[in-house]
Amino acid sequence: MTQPREPRTPAPTSAPRKSTMRSERRALAERRLLDAAREIVAAKGCVGMTLEKVGEVAGYSRGLAAHHFGSKGGLLIALAHHLDDTFKALIHAGPPRRDGLDALEGFITTYLGRKDSQWTNTRALLLLMAESLIDDSGMGDEIAEYNARVVRYVEHHVRAGIAAGEIRRDVQPNVVAALIMGALRGVMLQKLNRDSKLDLKKVSRQMIDLLVRSLAVAPGTAPQAAARPATPSRTRASARTGGNAGTSGTGRKGGAG
Repeated sequence: MTQPREPRTPAPTSAPRKSTMRSERRALAERRLLDAAREIVAAKGCVGMTLEKVGEVAGYSRGLAAHHFGSKGGLLIALAHHLDDTFKALIHAGPPRRDGLDALEGFITTYLGRKDSQWTNTRALLLLMAESLIDDSGMGDEIAEYNARVVRYVEHHVRAGIAAGEIRRDVQPNVVAALIMGALRGVMLQKLNRDSKLDLKKVSRQMIDLLVRSLAVAPGTAPQAAARPATPSRTRASARTGGNAGTSGTGRKGGAG
């Protein structure tokens, strides 16, 4: 009597693996193209960047950037997100920070303490922001939203500090956020000038000191029930613990600045 045959086990397919490899290759190509675009924009501005040149600098064909991003405007918008992601990674690589003044100190320290001697990210971002002001740049809305996102991050930590009782209730979070970002970007414009001798470590320490002195509730001050005019006794720096305790509980991310 013939024995029934065992059903054959289907041969494992390699399709999922091939799909994963294609995705990985695509992600790698996009990162290399964006890194190349960042280098070109930092050196020559948006006007000096072409899709063909980006492909060449990245080590690919001249047409690959157009294939991935569609147009120069699409590439520049993707570059803004890439710069944002790069700075977020620096923030997350640092020590954990509490929401409020501690997180603001960490933000300033990271912004002014980056290790790239050429300040490629910062230079590229400042040029993107400047050229987005041109009427037909095609980047105005995207860069405006990026800027609003960064300001909201800083504003959130000002509000968190007020809620925690470490920042005075009479300060205006949106105004403070705009001042902090304006100061940081203004400092970097000065630093990036040729032959600048600006010591960013000293600037960072002084800026944090000014921030704490101007915002913090003075030690021994009674809890503030409502906003009230500032007085000299309430604008002194508070005695605070070290900056590495605790973590940020919001999950909100800062931007490239």
